[in-house]
Amino acid sequence: MAVTPTSRESGNLTERFNDAGPGGRPLDAERMLASLEAKLFDSGRATMIGRFSAQTRLGAGGMGVVLSAFDPQLERTVAVKVLRSGDADAAEQERLLQEARAMAKLRHPNLVTVYEAGTHQGEVFVVMELVDGGNLRSWLDEQPRSLEEILTAFIGAADGLHAIHAADMVHRDFKPDNVLIGSDGRPQVTDFGLARPQAASLDSAEMMISEDGDPSATRTRGLAGTPTYMAPEVWQGHGADALSDQWSFFVSLYEALYGQRPFEGGTAQALSLAVLSNERTELEGERPVAVPSWLARALERGLSLDARARYPSMRDVIAALRAGEVRKRGRTMAWAALGGAALTAVGVGVLIPSEEPCRDVDAGMEAVWDAQTPAEIERRFAEQPFGDTTWSAVRPRLETYAQAWRDGRQDACRATERGGQSEAALDLRMRCLDRRLREFDGLVRAFEDADATMIGGAVAALGKLPPVDVCADLDFLESSTPAPAEPDARDAVEGVRARFGEYHATVHLGRWDEAESLAASLRTSAEEIGYEPLLAETKAMLAGAKARLGDADGAVALLEQAFEHALASDHLELQVWPAVVSVYVHGSMRKDAEQAGRWTARAEALLRRNDHFPRARRSLHANAANAAAQTRSFEEANARYAKVLALCEASGMASSYECGRYRASLGGIKRRQGKLAEARVLLNDAATTLARELGGVHPELAMMRNMLGALAATAGEPEAALVEYRASVDMFERTVGAEHPGIAHPLNNLGEVLVKLERPAEAMPYLERAAAIWTRDGGAENPMLAYALTSLGEAKRQRGRTDEALVDLERAHALRPKTAAPDEVARTKLALARTLETTDLARARGYAVQIDPAKLTEVALREAVEAWLTRHAE
Repeated sequence: MAVTPTSRESGNLTERFNDAGPGGRPLDAERMLASLEAKLFDSGRATMIGRFSAQTRLGAGGMGVVLSAFDPQLERTVAVKVLRSGDADAAEQERLLQEARAMAKLRHPNLVTVYEAGTHQGEVFVVMELVDGGNLRSWLDEQPRSLEEILTAFIGAADGLHAIHAADMVHRDFKPDNVLIGSDGRPQVTDFGLARPQAASLDSAEMMISEDGDPSATRTRGLAGTPTYMAPEVWQGHGADALSDQWSFFVSLYEALYGQRPFEGGTAQALSLAVLSNERTELEGERPVAVPSWLARALERGLSLDARARYPSMRDVIAALRAGEVRKRGRTMAWAALGGAALTAVGVGVLIPSEEPCRDVDAGMEAVWDAQTPAEIERRFAEQPFGDTTWSAVRPRLETYAQAWRDGRQDACRATERGGQSEAALDLRMRCLDRRLREFDGLVRAFEDADATMIGGAVAALGKLPPVDVCADLDFLESSTPAPAEPDARDAVEGVRARFGEYHATVHLGRWDEAESLAASLRTSAEEIGYEPLLAETKAMLAGAKARLGDADGAVALLEQAFEHALASDHLELQVWPAVVSVYVHGSMRKDAEQAGRWTARAEALLRRNDHFPRARRSLHANAANAAAQTRSFEEANARYAKVLALCEASGMASSYECGRYRASLGGIKRRQGKLAEARVLLNDAATTLARELGGVHPELAMMRNMLGALAATAGEPEAALVEYRASVDMFERTVGAEHPGIAHPLNNLGEVLVKLERPAEAMPYLERAAAIWTRDGGAENPMLAYALTSLGEAKRQRGRTDEALVDLERAHALRPKTAAPDEVARTKLALARTLETTDLARARGYAVQIDPAKLTEVALREAVEAWLTRHAE
């Protein structure tokens, strides 16, 4: 029924909260509750909040009062939270309601489900799942908990926070009281009344502290938080965001591990001073658990005063916590303590009851990643000068992936045992996880046999592993064609797929001839079976090998066939990647902008069908950007890379290796456009990211120094360019040797700058080394030779050896492909004009007039061409 103010206490609930202003205790839960009970229960009759019949009080706090209520429409008991909305006007009330409704769109196993939201008597209320159990604080207090139990509970809570952040929301009041532990042992984050868009700000002027300074009694206008868990940047009046939630998470975890919070204060002012000055509370008494050093380091990072020094996202927090060795030792016990379920899976989708349910369901990983494997790979990596730093970056990522796979198998098994998932769904999830294990196995095998090239690409290879979490998305998995129903056909398909790990290993090792041969064999086997998805997979593999071997036409034909097989089987994942790779082959290899555009449109249409494939989305835009740059469509390239970087930001990967490389690529394009200031920012940022991700010495960092040298050269800073090019050559020689193919570029560039400085004697040895490497790797007709031969011709002309110079320059001109950049063609033609001007001016003019200065991006080159044409005008 409608509830109206009584003579005893007038005014609506908003006014009552305002009455409890700075002169009292603004978060006094009992006073708020008394007000609400007077309003709602004075008549003694059932009180309706919307369609919900209020029953009993469950609790109260700074955000409002929580009641159990009955939903007559769906015949279930729910929890209803009536939110305190302070002095909010109608617009702010509407905003708060919209935010509450936004929470109802989130579904995640580690979030309390929000069913709907509405208003009652001017107050916003939220209807939620009624969780039968206590909260994380009471769970910790009721009995001693092991480290494994605590970590498992907090990782579940971290998953819930990550889901909130992925929806562009912020919790803003994370603490143990706001994590419920249900009867099934599952942690569920609650109190979504505090969540709001990340753009929200908390100005210090809006913060009001009670007169007695109680740090548990802080409020903001219309929204509440808990100071004891509040991040330093929020104390300073900055907007709450995902990183401030992360701080609150780590304060809570610290409290669970050490039995006290890291910062204490008798008043809010004292607490804020302790936080902002990083004055930790001295640990007292016996700790609840022994905290290992790796976990102590994780706590320190999560409690960094500088938000930028914390983990990039809650996904990274989860990975760090899962990577601990203790997690590997105690996984089954921890799940049992939190109510884990029971079933053992043998093979794919075959369920056998066991006294220890689900015990061996993740045993397949032990055959790939056991206790000895990391030590073996570490020894292999240590053989290279940069192996130690690379292994430091690679190992935790491998362990995180292995643990995620184990968790995926356990979760799939438990879901079926609990009765909430069919055996058919289990089969889909297990087959997906089997595919992930094959690719992981291929990478581990490659690492065990790694050479310098493989180790140099180790971090990049890790980034290409397909994500494990997609295997829990049944809607997505069910959109794919299932395995053959007949046992014999199924066995045949799985027999071919069992060899995929071997193919992936050869690919990671860069053994492309071997990869091509193996992929051809796999395709033949697939053709004998005739199973469409398998044909799509094997033909895409063969296409990839042919592309890396330079056979663009062969790759195109196979990619089209793979795409057709994937369409026939309605297998979305197998449609996406052939389309994405086709953009690269057509755009960057064949320089066919029209076909690249068609495949880009197809790939974009496919990706609109599903929210998965984040790496495919980034790769598609990068491939399309590079294809556009090939035809000097720089605005299109810029727009595409802007989308790539936006995706990086949205996924919390902005500081990752992969996205650092994307910034480097965009920086190179900006340099070609002559936008040197933008290029400098991008390249310096990329260099910093890659140095952090790869360590201080790495072949890829040598290439970054080469790019920075090219930027300096384009900007007319030859001495700075020399410094960068020499550093690049030196790092290549120290990491992969003086004959590595990658060193040819900085050798050539170093020689080219020395020629521009008219130091030909110094330049020639570098140019000759570059030419020798390109000849060795691509033969006498290698188009790359045109670069070295042009500069060699210039150096010889400067030394008076014009006949030799002319031979080199004419050969360079012949080697330039039709698709070569105008600047490179112009550089060779100008060198020919200069060499011929004293002996055959007419022929010299013939070369020079073919250059269109308006098409040149390098200012110095354009000015040199215009000057020569003016000087030798007829």
